[in-house]
Amino acid sequence: MLEDQRPGTIYWIDHYAVGTNDLDRWADFHEKVLGAQTVRAMGGRPGPAQNLFQELPGGRHGGFLQPVELPAPAPPGGALPRYGFFVRPEDMDEHLRRLDENKVPHSDKIRTSADGDEGTAVYWVDPDGNQFEF
Repeated sequence: MLEDQRPGTIYWIDHYAVGTNDLDRWADFHEKVLGAQTVRAMGGRPGPAQNLFQELPGGRHGGFLQPVELPAPAPPGGALPRYGFFVRPEDMDEHLRRLDENKVPHSDKIRTSADGDEGTAVYWVDPDGNQFEF
């Protein structure tokens, strides 16, 4: 826990959730691309699951079934929100290899300091058009 205990200070992000039109595809994609482990469905309504959660190294995320078709995806890095994952610079080529193996649309490595410290970013998009970056 941080030393700064001011009211309203955020200390960590417990999870984030994105929309999907196909929960099985969403889970399979993130298992392959991020190494996520699907842990549970939530809800309590009768019928098939409406959402899933997955464990990631350092956190978790969820996919929520949407009642309408999601819009066509923007190119990688071309829309917001964008969910960012910190990765070690020496691991970037391994992440790019995994994106390529899974035919994930992505940008080339981009040197940037636009959102904080100077570093390298790779933007990519999941099958539902959700925007991500390493």
